Amino acid sequence: PTADVPLSPMPSSRAKALVKQFIPDPLLDARGRALHMFRDLMEVPRLVDEVRTYYPTAKRKSKARILLENMWWRWRHRQLNNHYFLYGLDRRGASLSDCLPHPDFARIRDRGNEDAYTGLLRDKFVFAQLARSLGHATPELLARIDGSTLEWLTPRRTRRPLDALLERDLDAVAKPVRGGQGRGVFRLRTDQGSLFVDGVSASVASLRDRLAERYVLQRRIEQHTALAALHPRSVNTLRLVTAQRNGAVELLSAALRVGAGGSSTDNWSRGGLAAYVDADSGATRTPGVFKHGPRTTVARHPDTGVSLDGYPIPHFPEALALARRCHADLPGLRTVGWDVAITPNGPTLLEGNSEYGGSIHQAVDDEFADRFLALFDEA
Repeated sequence: PTADVPLSPMPSSRAKALVKQFIPDPLLDARGRALHMFRDLMEVPRLVDEVRTYYPTAKRKSKARILLENMWWRWRHRQLNNHYFLYGLDRRGASLSDCLPHPDFARIRDRGNEDAYTGLLRDKFVFAQLARSLGHATPELLARIDGSTLEWLTPRRTRRPLDALLERDLDAVAKPVRGGQGRGVFRLRTDQGSLFVDGVSASVASLRDRLAERYVLQRRIEQHTALAALHPRSVNTLRLVTAQRNGAVELLSAALRVGAGGSSTDNWSRGGLAAYVDADSGATRTPGVFKHGPRTTVARHPDTGVSLDGYPIPHFPEALALARRCHADLPGLRTVGWDVAITPNGPTLLEGNSEYGGSIHQAVDDEFADRFLALFDEA
């Protein structure tokens, strides 16, 4: 080209294609992994500096050892250990082998689960209908919503436009048919032709914009006064992990999830707290543990002041029996995490999760990882 004709820059997509043509994929993958590890290792000092201990009265490891353990964890498991302090691994005497990284936990958890059964739990509509048909207590499903179409399920199945919601007075909880960790869940109430979403007046048009996926409407339950006393604005629930072994269903771990800060949900990943529940007594054990936020562990609920040391859960034996019966009807699942609410009349099954997370139980139950691994005969 002549001097006054500039060269056009090569498009980035073409440049990447040329690089991939002459450099083998394994080398590119290794380079990407190395850069990712380098960035994470640079993040470890900040992680160690910013996170406070969850156990301030316990003797702690030196800062140098905490730093080295986190760097080793990143190299060994190819991920940062964001739960290092949550699991109390900074305490002197605690071993990194006392907990499971999530990829390993999920791989073991899913071993032996049959797809046909996991699919039953993933779809909230299907699971609720199945549980009710088998005689297990579960909140009544009122309707399904798909885009602008409403399908009433009671007293008979009828399809109507979405604005037909205003024809009935409802107090319900809207949940995405698929999904977890409380994402997309909100309270929906209609009263004499007026619509309220999470207690705020709303229009049908704004509701339609919010419903980007399929939803179910579930009748809102009234929780037991003993659980409402902990945090009245949220429905506070049990998370029971049950396991099938040698033809019997047993309890692997139990925790109570409680909302905080005036939140309408008890979800642990969204600001709630969790406490261990002793299977023999059916009572909580301190401390209560927060996953996120300025607090770490508490002996009393920060909003209501209720002590979490030995707080009795009403109808706990019945809740455990309900989870066991339902799990026995699902023989294709090795373990299940059940969400159980306690009403004045007893327990009711909100949902079952074959892909439940293990962090809540590893945080409040020091022996959970050992029992979990023993169940699957893992070294």
